[in-house]
Amino acid sequence: RTIIDGGGKSRCADLSGYDVIGRPDYIRPLESTNTVLAGFTVCNGYTYEKLTGAGDGAGVRGGTVVACVISGNTVYQGNGGGCYDSVLRESLIVGNRIEGPTIIPDGAAALACLLYNCTVVSNTASMDKPEYRDMMSYGICGGWAFNCIVQDNRSASGVELNVRGSWLLST
Repeated sequence: RTIIDGGGKSRCADLSGYDVIGRPDYIRPLESTNTVLAGFTVCNGYTYEKLTGAGDGAGVRGGTVVACVISGNTVYQGNGGGCYDSVLRESLIVGNRIEGPTIIPDGAAALACLLYNCTVVSNTASMDKPEYRDMMSYGICGGWAFNCIVQDNRSASGVELNVRGSWLLST
């Protein structure tokens, strides 16, 4: 398995078709992307930035991910520690984090994603604001999960909250 390692300094894979133009507060959509990432380990990605959403998805942002391991990625002041706005199939999303003083962040594993036959386990959030620690999803948020295992996704205080604002379907 080939490894894409962000070294704790940058997003591992941006398949989104978005481009930041000249200034960090403006993101422009490019043409859509049909990029597929298959059979990789995507690890140690890091993003920081909340205001524009440019920091969402430290492991993978956009595109389609097939048979990959998404692990050990961290978003500071953002959402979707493992992945954001992606389609994932037969993948393992494990050990991703959200950190910092974000106002109710979501999806330590995945935000706004479609997941098919994936395992989403042991993703966490460590928040600076105690009043928000137990209000967000540490697993998946704002997406769909079909035939997935989603468990043991926790807050820093140990509360398990696997899914919020998402549909879980099993066939």
